Amino acid sequence: MDNRTVIESFDRIAEYPTETWDHNNHYHSYLLSKLPVNRNAALDIGSGHGEFTRRLSRFFTHVDAVDFSPGMVETAFSQSESIPNITYRCADFMTEQYAEHSYDLITSIATFHHLPMREALEKAKQALRPNGRLLILDLVRPQSAGDYLYSAVGAVANRILAPFRTQSRPSELRKAWEAHEAFDHYMTVSEVLQACESVLPGAVVRRHLYFRYSLLWSNL
Repeated sequence: MDNRTVIESFDRIAEYPTETWDHNNHYHSYLLSKLPVNRNAALDIGSGHGEFTRRLSRFFTHVDAVDFSPGMVETAFSQSESIPNITYRCADFMTEQYAEHSYDLITSIATFHHLPMREALEKAKQALRPNGRLLILDLVRPQSAGDYLYSAVGAVANRILAPFRTQSRPSELRKAWEAHEAFDHYMTVSEVLQACESVLPGAVVRRHLYFRYSLLWSNL
């Protein structure tokens, strides 16, 4: 499968408005609580509709946002025209060139499972400034008994909270996501830790509800 197919699936999803609540933006506040002290420049990898990018822009002098879906970039830009300190680019993070020590923060939400993990971590590490921070939220593939327990609790929470959410996905959007999910390949927590071992010593990887994990690493 080539990237063009994945990009087309994201372009289809980009046609729909951003959702009031989903499993990713549930953790936005958690990620924002982990920001570094220095807040000049940030990079958001796989910025999608730009919701988290816009939240980051309140804390940083400037935010660069990259996404390889033209549809997503167009939607994000249209929703951010009044925010002057964001620059959106349609680009593949793995082929873009970034100068060493460019950013105080690099974030990525639900994107690293589309990238070669070790190479992407190394590239992000090189672009971080001293005392900069890398924050990743992504989906996880259950492996251990604890993982399956987290998944079960998350599934129950989904069912309990569903009636209280103010917006549900239109059927066409659900179909678009279902088609996209055929391209997804998630890592286990063990695989994430193995990737970090040689590239990001001291990285903190946490398992979360809703089939997510977070990765935090500071360039000390």
